[in-house]
Amino acid sequence: IPLVGRFLRKGGAVFHRRSFAGNALYTNVFMKYLATIMARGHSIEYFVEGGRSRTGRLLQPKTGMISMTVRSYLRDPRRPVVFVPVYFGYERIVEAGTYVGELSGAAKRKESIGDLLRALRVLRQKFGRVYVNVGEPIPLDAALQRQVGNWREERIDAEGRAPWVSAVVDDLALGIMRNINAAAAITPINLLALTLLAMPRQAMSEGELARQCELYLDLLRRAPYDPRVTITDLDGAAIIAYGESMKVLQRQSHKLGDLLRISDEMAVLMTYYRNNVLHLFTLPSLIACAFIANSVVRTEDIQRLAWRVYPYVAAELFLKWREDELAGVVLQLLHALAGLGVLERLEAEDAWRRPSPSAPQAVQLSLLAQASVQTIERYYLAIATLTHAGSGVLGARALAERCQLVAQRITMLYGFNSPEFSDRAMFDNFISLLLQRAVIRTDDAGKLVYDEVLMRVAADAEFVLSEQIRHSILQVTRAA
Repeated sequence: IPLVGRFLRKGGAVFHRRSFAGNALYTNVFMKYLATIMARGHSIEYFVEGGRSRTGRLLQPKTGMISMTVRSYLRDPRRPVVFVPVYFGYERIVEAGTYVGELSGAAKRKESIGDLLRALRVLRQKFGRVYVNVGEPIPLDAALQRQVGNWREERIDAEGRAPWVSAVVDDLALGIMRNINAAAAITPINLLALTLLAMPRQAMSEGELARQCELYLDLLRRAPYDPRVTITDLDGAAIIAYGESMKVLQRQSHKLGDLLRISDEMAVLMTYYRNNVLHLFTLPSLIACAFIANSVVRTEDIQRLAWRVYPYVAAELFLKWREDELAGVVLQLLHALAGLGVLERLEAEDAWRRPSPSAPQAVQLSLLAQASVQTIERYYLAIATLTHAGSGVLGARALAERCQLVAQRITMLYGFNSPEFSDRAMFDNFISLLLQRAVIRTDDAGKLVYDEVLMRVAADAEFVLSEQIRHSILQVTRAA
């Protein structure tokens, strides 16, 4: 952009091409420049996602800059390098409307001076606070040591390449993303989005809304996701007042008590703020999902469900726990939920019981489940689409395309206010993980084949989904 580029350069910005492919000289010069900056001890900031998230979730990392940083260091490892993950949390974003349009299929508009000048009017609007939290730093030497114990003695070429470098880069990329999420900020807007989007018409009584927000806060205090997560100090009533002041909530008067709601347009925007912190509630929400269609669930069934689903949600949301830590974390969350009164421990049966359907705590548990039920629905949709087509019929790309079309149709029929439900990238990632974990395979023709392993995954998804939801997904899948 004219004028703006010069201003950014004076502020320390470094412009580079989107792709370095096919230009060895440009790549070499850029890496030399990067190595020079690092050798002088200057800080370098870059965004490993490679672009702005339109859904509020972290995107899969683009490893180009990380790779160049590692290779530059390997060529001249004089100064220690440390990656410092940083979480940015917004109460309202200026580009919210643009993001929703792009998710709905609109093309991304190219920036211009005119857009910049027109954007000045936002200075008169209220956008709340920006939260900047620093995640746990990752020393590059430690990452190298984990992958290659004697890395200083290993041979590398003149450009810092070696067979093991890509493994180091991938490990760093995942570690950075997990540490960004582990430093999340819980704001009043996040909590309002999380709560109201779980309601069919995005409306609740004032008392119920306040209690649900306080339940989420108490849950995070009883079973913290990470010490670096920051939590608002407002209570439920103050959170509602703040939401009204930010023009996020609409108050609807009624003789039996006021209702608080978000408009249909705002509901789509609020998915962004919900998704900013969705990872903090995903595991307790998965536990709550086990009680959607079951009043009593054994501990071993909950653990099996968590073990089956966790690898996929962990990869999608960059959750921090290793799979061998999962059983202990699930038990901690079960006891926290029991302490909050939304579950009851049955010692003799080694099981857990949900509250009576008429109890307020039953509603709270159901709302908690809604935070991840769409994720399980998306997984079930993909599995149902594949099994309906048959083994050896569809390739990975064709399956992802069909899943997207089915998801779009379900959204049109049932009115999900969640743009990422039909996001093609979500299906691509899930199918890739199924392949990585050998749940499905490709035959010689590149088609997807499966056996009873996939059926067990489908059975666990059915265990937590209500009959009505399963029937709806199957009906649309078979009609596609």
